Amino acid sequence: LQTQTLIAICVKDVREIGTATGLGGSIRSAISSVASAIYIAVLTNRLTTTIPAMVVPAIVGAGLPQTSIPSYFEAAAAGTAAAFADVKGITPTIIAAGGAAYKVAYSQAFNTVFLTTIAFSALGILLAFGIPNVEKLMTNKIGVTLHNRKGQVMEEKVGIV
Repeated sequence: LQTQTLIAICVKDVREIGTATGLGGSIRSAISSVASAIYIAVLTNRLTTTIPAMVVPAIVGAGLPQTSIPSYFEAAAAGTAAAFADVKGITPTIIAAGGAAYKVAYSQAFNTVFLTTIAFSALGILLAFGIPNVEKLMTNKIGVTLHNRKGQVMEEKVGIV
């Protein structure tokens, strides 16, 4: 939101404020979309490695037969007790071990996503050095043109707030 304000303040021709803030908002939205896409890609790619690495040893170690591993993942995706009941050799201990392993796998994946935010933060800090100093533009004077209902200029004022 501050970027929108700074854009409006820094525009030299007041007739271009709408264009400048609109363009600024579009750029901000585009950057957010790209960042979200990157975060989702990193999370998805990381989960494809952390889930098998963490969950499979946990459920097999808790006693699930190797042949039931695909069924377990299908049941975990469904997330219902009925789906888990259809898994051959499943026990409450295996379900608990798998659930705990899923939490660890997701935690490790989100840690990687967090590390990608460092790159965006560093870029943002670097770009912040390019922000112009707007102190000289922050005055207590405002220019106002008053119009009547027909669009005719009634009076032009420069006032002090």
